[in-house]
Amino acid sequence: MEKYKLMLKNNGIVKVILFILAVAVLIYSGLGYFNQPSAEMLVMPVELESESQELVKDSTEEAVNPDESIEQLIYAEIKGEVNQPGVYQLEEGDRVINLIEQANGLTNMAAADAINQAMIVTDQMSVIVPNIEQWEQNAVSNEVAVQTDFVSETTDVTTININTADSMTLQNLPGIGPKKAEAIILYREEQGSFQQVEEMMNISGIGEKTFEKLAPYIRVGD
Repeated sequence: MEKYKLMLKNNGIVKVILFILAVAVLIYSGLGYFNQPSAEMLVMPVELESESQELVKDSTEEAVNPDESIEQLIYAEIKGEVNQPGVYQLEEGDRVINLIEQANGLTNMAAADAINQAMIVTDQMSVIVPNIEQWEQNAVSNEVAVQTDFVSETTDVTTININTADSMTLQNLPGIGPKKAEAIILYREEQGSFQQVEEMMNISGIGEKTFEKLAPYIRVGD
């Protein structure tokens, strides 16, 4: 009898110990459950990181200078002996040969040697491709005129009509290069035909001394 009482007493202590252990396990498990991050908590940092990367990317793209990604475009005119005369759009740095290609090439009557196809085209530039027969005729006539530079003013020399001459023809005049020739053409396009040869002095770069050399070789009409 005493033996059984002792066992019950011992078992009660065991049960108490087991109960305490069970409570401790439950408490520990509960703490672990509350400390464990939820699925939502795990996903949010990834989403935030992705959004931050997009913001950085967008701000970087906006920081790029838009002018650096846009090509600089210019407009130039070509006329004369080309298959499709007109005004064409080019990129900055393009040359006369690119403008000719835009105009579908030169005609069979073009004086190809009269133009500098390697020249860089500038905005609002006008290129005139002369006719080969007229160019050769004018070249001969102007050569005679230059040779008679020191002849008396009463001598009959061939003159150039500054209202109709193209760029290459004008460049055969003494003191007239490509820039001044283009300036003469631009002047008559904007101001109209020259009414008298003295109007040449209205063009930048042509002063009295230059005009004195030009006067014997230019005219404003037939």
